[in-house]
Amino acid sequence: MSLETYPNLSTQYQVFAIDVLAQPNKSTATRLSMKDDSYGKWINEIIQSLNLNNVTLVGFSFGGLVILKTLINSEDKIKEVYLASPAYIVNGNPLKALFKVFIPMKRYMKTKKIKFVEKFLSEVFTDRDEFAIKYLSKVFLHFNMDFTPVPVISEAEAKGIKTPITLIAAKNDIMLPGEKMLKRTSKIFSSIKKPYCLRILNMFRTKRTT
Repeated sequence: MSLETYPNLSTQYQVFAIDVLAQPNKSTATRLSMKDDSYGKWINEIIQSLNLNNVTLVGFSFGGLVILKTLINSEDKIKEVYLASPAYIVNGNPLKALFKVFIPMKRYMKTKKIKFVEKFLSEVFTDRDEFAIKYLSKVFLHFNMDFTPVPVISEAEAKGIKTPITLIAAKNDIMLPGEKMLKRTSKIFSSIKKPYCLRILNMFRTKRTT
């Protein structure tokens, strides 16, 4: 799914697409803590094992949390970072998330009616995505979802990051609101290179243009 989002990276970069631990993929089921730098330590161990230097990290949503945790753990081998609607900087309105996202998810798990998956996706995707409907209808039934609230980075941690960061946010994102994200980003990060805010729900499921 990440490679679909960034289809042209391999033309200019050597790409390593890492399955995040305990997500609905082929990784191990071991779920790391979001409260410490475990995810960052894990990614830096991968970078070290691959003997890489001057690494560019690219990620969206929860991948943003993993990348920021990596920078907090150690920036020594990281050249720059690109984040798209990253978790771990701000969270959206919890009541909106409850009624528009989590309740439809729970109702689908209970009833197995696809209309609740479609309702959930209509709130978080800009355009209808048939693959996402089929994929998530399986994930919600056969994956142990983690509903733990996602923490946010502290000001001290953010100011300690020196790696150049390019950030792209989605203005109408319920879970990770763009304008709120850019406002906090400008206050706590000293290494932001370029911030953008797009007027969409979610930049990853918009219709592609050439």
